[in-house]
Amino acid sequence: MARRMGYNHHEKLHYVYRIFDKTGRLIYIGCTYNPEMRINSHRTTIWWGDQIHRIKLTVHPNKRAGHAAEKIAIHSEHPRWNIGGRWAHRASWNSQDWADYIKAAQLGPEICGFRLDRIEQAKQLMAERIAEEQRQQAA
Repeated sequence: MARRMGYNHHEKLHYVYRIFDKTGRLIYIGCTYNPEMRINSHRTTIWWGDQIHRIKLTVHPNKRAGHAAEKIAIHSEHPRWNIGGRWAHRASWNSQDWADYIKAAQLGPEICGFRLDRIEQAKQLMAERIAEEQRQQAA
């Protein structure tokens, strides 16, 4: 059976998108063949969706090239909420980083009922980080 042209998403143009918050901080990098649909999905289903302020797109010839560029960008630019970006290094966050996370999580949309658990966990981690910072300042 012949494949219809246009339905092979791997060969479609792909876009690496960079999402920035209102302060200009890079918060997320992703790759898609349909940026409008993907960004709208982030706005409505991701807990940090309310932080989306500006988007920058770069075009790539296909899915493979787009994903390769996305991977390099995440590792070199350290976006705030990507799993492989700044979020991956959350063990080294200071109290302000955790406060930002809690604020974003509280303002974001409810997702699958686990948002409150994440906020409580983050508050505990923030309290631990504050205590550690205070011990370091006292020493």
